[in-house]
Amino acid sequence: MTNPMLPATMTVLRELVDDIFVQLDGIPEDDLNTWLPRDGMRDVNTFFALATHTVGAGEFWIVDAAGGRAGDRDRLAEFRANGTLGDLRARFDRWLADAGEVLSTIDDKALASVYYRPANPEKGMGEARRTRAECIAHALEHTAVHLGHLQLQRQLYDAERA
Repeated sequence: MTNPMLPATMTVLRELVDDIFVQLDGIPEDDLNTWLPRDGMRDVNTFFALATHTVGAGEFWIVDAAGGRAGDRDRLAEFRANGTLGDLRARFDRWLADAGEVLSTIDDKALASVYYRPANPEKGMGEARRTRAECIAHALEHTAVHLGHLQLQRQLYDAERA
């Protein structure tokens, strides 16, 4: 029998991703890649970079860490990424498909097992040691946090464009 948390997790993940695209919809491509708040806020990323980081982290925590795929994530590169809304949609769609596969096949024994990754400072990644269930939970939490960032950033963007 499938752990009932797994289909629920997939449902919530799809809702979060849908909400991410609500925030990105209608932003011109140039602004998607370059716009930052005019008041000089530090450590704010472009819409595209923040969305790329969100999907990169999600791929890593669900598909690679929990699902056992050997990925090659470069976290630092996520914050320099540029592209189109279509590029983002395709990557998020691949992530959701891959995550759906992991969440429909992973069993309780695997969920309880520990994932370990040594630090890789060149790619901006610290050491990780979590159960695979914690990896999945972290991916949901991380996606929701960055959705909140995108919501606030969209409000600032819309206010500046009004």
